[in-house]
Amino acid sequence: MKLWLTRCYGGRYILTALKPTITQIKGLKGPDGETISDAFERPGEPIAVRYLCEGGIRSLFKKDFPLLQPIKIELTAKEIEKINENVVDDAPKL
Repeated sequence: MKLWLTRCYGGRYILTALKPTITQIKGLKGPDGETISDAFERPGEPIAVRYLCEGGIRSLFKKDFPLLQPIKIELTAKEIEKINENVVDDAPKL
């Protein structure tokens, strides 16, 4: 299954079928006064899993991904199971 994996502003990841939108969040500033942007699924997105934990993604890919840069990936059922084995209790499973 080919999907978009994107590391969001807070460090968690989203997984989407359509390339996500990167949008500035009006009125919200970062610690240095910069405007914060984040990744959001597109309207009509058929598959959207938000808040995937870093541990599950890191267990599969052995690295972190750049912030707010959608990356096209392909996941097999075996890889999805590996992600699910490594998520923390409060994070959603695929």
